[in-house]
Amino acid sequence: MRQVIIGLAMVAAAGMLSDAHAQQVFPTKPIQIILPYPAGGIVDNITRVVTNKLSAIWKQPIIVEPKPGANGNIAWDQAMRSKADGYTWSFFGPAVIANPRIQEGVTFSEKDFVAIGGMVWVLGCWWFTRACLWAR
Repeated sequence: MRQVIIGLAMVAAAGMLSDAHAQQVFPTKPIQIILPYPAGGIVDNITRVVTNKLSAIWKQPIIVEPKPGANGNIAWDQAMRSKADGYTWSFFGPAVIANPRIQEGVTFSEKDFVAIGGMVWVLGCWWFTRACLWAR
């Protein structure tokens, strides 16, 4: 009986190790950050400082792409059209909530995104990604 229990424990341990080995640690590919603000501004500079540190820790490139214009709608529309896999992020401020309510033709809602982190100062801006399984 003892040999059976030890054998079952070894099989279970082997299964757990193979599952742990099969799971990949995030991120496994580059991350893109779409900013609704111009290059060289405060949000761009802070984002680049933070992402340089994250990139070094994760050993994955993080691409910061400024897409200013239309009160943020250009960037957020592009983020909304991205694959919902957690590898495209955006930086949101209050306009992401207001724009769909005050402008016609806006293709997104704040409900289409999931908060993954925040940097708070006077206006309170947050990093978001498309709603996906790992971000919930």
